[in-house]
Amino acid sequence: MITEGGVLDTVMHVAAAICFVAGSFLAMVAGIGIARFPDLLARMHAATKPQVLGLALLMAGLALEIRTGVVIWTLVLVVALQLITAPVSAHMVGRAGYRTDQVRDDLLVVDELTQDLAEIERTTPAGVRPSGASAPASGEAPGESEGDEVMATTDPRPHEEPHER
Repeated sequence: MITEGGVLDTVMHVAAAICFVAGSFLAMVAGIGIARFPDLLARMHAATKPQVLGLALLMAGLALEIRTGVVIWTLVLVVALQLITAPVSAHMVGRAGYRTDQVRDDLLVVDELTQDLAEIERTTPAGVRPSGASAPASGEAPGESEGDEVMATTDPRPHEEPHER
């Protein structure tokens, strides 16, 4: 058991303070990186990498300070969910930005996605859109392609007449 005011208690307070300072520093670096980096991919990197580690350090410091089982498990859950969701969201933002030409090609060292997309287009038969395609073929409405049925739905509420000005 850790006694209040003992040596181990003091060590845990110092370790918690170090975690708080380091976590706050990393969160600040992430914010500065988002504001200062030139393109989407660099900003996305700044928003995920130091932010997740900063949050983990802040939660570790909080766990060292509070030292209650329920709180520690809650903090572990917070960090675990952040570790799961941050890479997925960064991946989706990066792909969406790449497909909408928000990525600066002059800053890329290796561009594997262009090679992969070119290979998919080369091996996909004509008229078939690969799954995950970003834009419909010319003349198609979003969500429609040849052979797809479009269901018409009706609104059960009566429509109001437009107001005159």
